[in-house]
Amino acid sequence: MDVRRIVQQASQTPAVRRRLRARATQVAARAKATAARQGLRQLSADIRVEEGTRPGTKAQGFQRPYARVVAPGAAKYERGTSRFNKYRLMLRAARAVSSR
Repeated sequence: MDVRRIVQQASQTPAVRRRLRARATQVAARAKATAARQGLRQLSADIRVEEGTRPGTKAQGFQRPYARVVAPGAAKYERGTSRFNKYRLMLRAARAVSSR
């Protein structure tokens, strides 16, 4: 048996995808709540979960599912600029959820 193929198939199961989606949904909910508390309603509305499968273009060709929290235009709030404070909403939300 090819171990790589077994791992590839295991990572594509619905249970793995459900768990990835559940964790990303928790992070998104936490980030939305934090953004709303900070008065960043537009950012809160833009936060969403994006799912898919990485193409596996590296030498191993291992295709992995992912679920990530995205928000267009969030970089200025995450890192800060001369006009915006640094909030780090996504980072704080991810850390809060992963520490449970």
